[in-house]
Amino acid sequence: MFGDGAGARAVWAGVEASEPLSRLRSRCETAARRAGLKADTRAWRAHVTLAYLRAADPARVAAWIQAHGLMKAPAFTARAFGLYSSWRTQPGSIYRLERSYALG
Repeated sequence: MFGDGAGARAVWAGVEASEPLSRLRSRCETAARRAGLKADTRAWRAHVTLAYLRAADPARVAAWIQAHGLMKAPAFTARAFGLYSSWRTQPGSIYRLERSYALG
């Protein structure tokens, strides 16, 4: 979970780190800096975001994580990924696929 207690903002599942994934992350970070974006200074964790939270009850979130925290999914090969833009709005974030990239 990103954030603690009432400040929790996302639930995520960790992904096994790999050299290709680290290389992809590095290249995306480099491209973002070339585009004029500031470098992300947070520690990087390979993950898949499962849910974004807004004013969630910490006890309910903790109970869900405890019940599902050992989730295991079979390995799979990603054949593409998408670059999304996002905007925060009052009812929630809006995401738009800007471009898809083939892998491999």
